[in-house]
Amino acid sequence: MVTSSSIFPGLIALFFFLYRFRLLYSASRRDQQNRRPKKITYAFFHPYASGGGGGERVLWKIIQFLQLLSQKNQHQYKEYLSPRPFLSLVMESWGTMKLARQAILLMKKQQQQQQQPESECEFESEFIFCDTTGYAFTFAVVRWMCSSTTTRILAYVHYPTISTDMMLWEWRKNSSNNDNISISIKRRIKTVIKLIYYYLFSLIYGICGSLADLVLVNSTWTYNHINSLWRFGGGGDGTGSQKQPIRIVYPPCRVPNRVDYNNNNDILRENTIISIGQFRPEKNHKLQIQALSVVLKKHPELRKMTPKTKATTKIRISPSPIISTGGDVKLLLIGSCRNDADQGRVDDLRRLVKQLHLQDHVIFSINPPYHELQSSMMKASIGIHTMRQEHFGIGIVEMMAAGLLTIAHNSGGPKTDIILQVIIVGTGFLATTIEEYADAIFKALTMDVKDSQNMRRNAQASATRFSDDAFDKSLEQVLPLLYS
Repeated sequence: MVTSSSIFPGLIALFFFLYRFRLLYSASRRDQQNRRPKKITYAFFHPYASGGGGGERVLWKIIQFLQLLSQKNQHQYKEYLSPRPFLSLVMESWGTMKLARQAILLMKKQQQQQQQPESECEFESEFIFCDTTGYAFTFAVVRWMCSSTTTRILAYVHYPTISTDMMLWEWRKNSSNNDNISISIKRRIKTVIKLIYYYLFSLIYGICGSLADLVLVNSTWTYNHINSLWRFGGGGDGTGSQKQPIRIVYPPCRVPNRVDYNNNNDILRENTIISIGQFRPEKNHKLQIQALSVVLKKHPELRKMTPKTKATTKIRISPSPIISTGGDVKLLLIGSCRNDADQGRVDDLRRLVKQLHLQDHVIFSINPPYHELQSSMMKASIGIHTMRQEHFGIGIVEMMAAGLLTIAHNSGGPKTDIILQVIIVGTGFLATTIEEYADAIFKALTMDVKDSQNMRRNAQASATRFSDDAFDKSLEQVLPLLYS
């Protein structure tokens, strides 16, 4: 049985080992030859590469971009795809390190069978380990097993494995419940032990992350956390005085590269609030239902909202008018259920809907085909997203591109990168509490025609910052930093 007394000394020993390994690696890079190799091998590490999420879209878009480059350069592509263990932070990190080791051994075996002698490969080829998941512990495996002079690490981080927000949230969560003194003391002791564990883990995580040569992140929120955690990186001179380059490269979203307002024909939009996201706990669908309940209690006239009830039911998304079909205000929850746990959460949400007497106002759409999702987005008027500290928010971008008046949580990527707040009319709304979400819903439903039109236009134009073309241009600018 593993106890805290055996874990902490081991973590501390591993910390000093990795830090020393970081210094030795930096020193070895001093003598590296400043020339591009004749052949580059990209090895992609991405467990669950067929997941179909935003992270997987980034993976395959990078591969597609490199394939386009291969028309002018000599590249080889090797993707190593393996399952990820769902365990604790330490055990999960250990599992990814084992996967990386197996992948590198497989790559070396294939190279020995297909390529020239090892001496020729050593000096005329370069190995780039591409991690598109943020599993920093795999970097230590790569540095240990591969030549430091011909190996580079490229990382695309969607969110840090651990963050200061996580530790602060853990402290606030347990310090707020202090009704019973004895229980409170035990809970605080447990929290302190957990925070010490988190802190030691963050140090080792930071050292491993600092082994990367180039780090790409998906948002300002992720950049701030990675920049503070991966602070042990040294520059190419091996002095340790310069951290490795960290650049923001927004993920590619399913949005047009440009907005052509002249192609927007007249369509009918309903008084529907659409929510897109997997039925996971962090998505907080409960808050959306509660906010709808509050706004309908405060404004019962919205229960039967017709074009004659509100002047703002005639709204605009383009020079052509978008006319609401009227009817009750409804909340459409679109998402996927991965397993029985997700289905259980959907059942809990259905019970909450019944408890709040919202059966006529809340609709569930589970695992719909993509064409139905697109159709629903074109018919709805408002988009809502309630996840706290969302690292980016691809669904938010897609709702904005569809011309929805979008409401997102006032934190993370939506706050720092996506929803732009300006003095007159921005690109959407930000909220935190149930009341704030309810107020934002009411404001979106009753906006002036001109303001509504301007917000929708601004949102559509802003969404083009996250298109496939924008992603390719960003990659073209930052990838040369691998050789600087």
